[in-house]
Amino acid sequence: FKKGFGNHYIEAIVAHETNEDSFTFSNIYKKGIVNLNPDAALEPDNYTEQNGNSQGFTRKSNLESYFGQINYNFDNKYYLSGTLRRDGTSRFLNNKWGTFWSLGAGWVISKESFLKSSSFLSYLKLKASYGVLGDQGGVNTRVNTLTDSENYSGADYYGGQDGFYVGSLSGSIALAPLPIIDENLTWETSNQFQTGIELELFNGRIEANMDYYRKTTKNLFIDKQLASSQGDQVIRTNDGELLNQGFEFDLTGHVIKKDDFSLSLSVNGELFDNEILTMPIDDNTGIVKTINRVDDIYGHSKGSSIYDYYIREWAGVDPANGNPQWTQHWVDSNNNNAYDAGEGIDDLVTYQSENSGSTILQRKTSVYADATLKYIEDKSVIPTIRGAFRINTSFKQFSLSTQFGYSIGGYGYDFVYANLMSNGLVGNSSYHTDIRNSWKKPGDVTNVPRIYSNQNVNVSRASSRFLTSTDYLALNNIRFGYALPKTVAEQIGIGGLDLWVSGDNLFLFSERKGYNPTTSVTGQSNVYSYNPITTYTFGVRVRI
Repeated sequence: FKKGFGNHYIEAIVAHETNEDSFTFSNIYKKGIVNLNPDAALEPDNYTEQNGNSQGFTRKSNLESYFGQINYNFDNKYYLSGTLRRDGTSRFLNNKWGTFWSLGAGWVISKESFLKSSSFLSYLKLKASYGVLGDQGGVNTRVNTLTDSENYSGADYYGGQDGFYVGSLSGSIALAPLPIIDENLTWETSNQFQTGIELELFNGRIEANMDYYRKTTKNLFIDKQLASSQGDQVIRTNDGELLNQGFEFDLTGHVIKKDDFSLSLSVNGELFDNEILTMPIDDNTGIVKTINRVDDIYGHSKGSSIYDYYIREWAGVDPANGNPQWTQHWVDSNNNNAYDAGEGIDDLVTYQSENSGSTILQRKTSVYADATLKYIEDKSVIPTIRGAFRINTSFKQFSLSTQFGYSIGGYGYDFVYANLMSNGLVGNSSYHTDIRNSWKKPGDVTNVPRIYSNQNVNVSRASSRFLTSTDYLALNNIRFGYALPKTVAEQIGIGGLDLWVSGDNLFLFSERKGYNPTTSVTGQSNVYSYNPITTYTFGVRVRI
């Protein structure tokens, strides 16, 4: 519905949407080939083991949505909008439906009489919105953890369905249930407030968009530990509360605007943070968890970010013997001013929560298991700022545009580098060239421990040693073009001719050669991710 009358304009829509997702997977793995003839490769009788590692599953989900939206503006100066939606999903068993809404308002202040005569302000709009959003995606990413046989690999599941999995056990087909579900699992909900301004100065020479957002998410999807007697390791449920907030900006300056020459500079960026407001309840104790370790490198506790590192702190190499060292926190229980067995602290946050006011000391240890798990306070995944900037220029018939990406602050865990600096069997794996800096004799000052052949393999286990700065500068794209003058094009009987050459992913400067922090959200590296390939493109467009 669209209707305008006088200075009033209304637009409204009511809609219904249905989504169905169905996925079936089956796999039969046979081994023990008898006849090497390619023509017999697909013959079932050509294998000695017929049902080895057979597996399969079926997954379905439905989403039903009813929603409406209404927009109103008066004289293109005052804007109001509202949305309301009702969503139902098959992924939940008892709480399928959720109601979500949002309200927004905008005010073009530059149209007011007190600003119309401004000589420098071309446009100014203030906007704000508030709403409740729902998310159901977090329930289809769990992988079954039942391991009754080495051939049972598990499958994705939806909490609102009775699931089954066809696998194999001792070479025979077996049927097993999918993971235990929380029958009261429901929507993860977020209350989000956002406000910002749109600005133009000096007849559009300077443009700016700036936004601030604050998003509180409740009923987080989390995995809680189960007793082994219950048939699974974890159950996905709702608990906890998380705050995300940030500031985003996009600035453009048209520095030069002439008939035969122009130059524009643009930069955008984001500053953001998140904080855990409420920790989940530990079902084993009935009290709120103090800390929850995630993926062996992160620690979640009240007041921390979900991207704060909670690992052992690297303390360098002992110059006397080349041994690796980590930080161990301890308490002098018997007041003898010396460390004694049993005085070490395994988990710093847990200890401090249970022993407030204690005097905590620290020392270096060469025993990885004795090192203390702790927050690495000056290093987090979250950067200080990240974004991009653009340079666009033209001169007569030539044009040049570039786009760069950047990030400042923040640290990622370089798993690939850690593997290349390991202490496995010498000659059994590749090394990073930094291994040349390893300790060789007493007195050597280095950050690379001595090389042990398959000894002290803990040197590459999770610690702050492999936290790597995610600062980077990347040239994502550059494009150079030429447009044939119109008079020349007409002389040769065409409407126009454009030529251009462009390049993508041309270079990236980062902390370590080969380390690309843009290949994952957290800056982690892994052997399965490749850097974006560098490509060059040449194009011609002829207008008749």
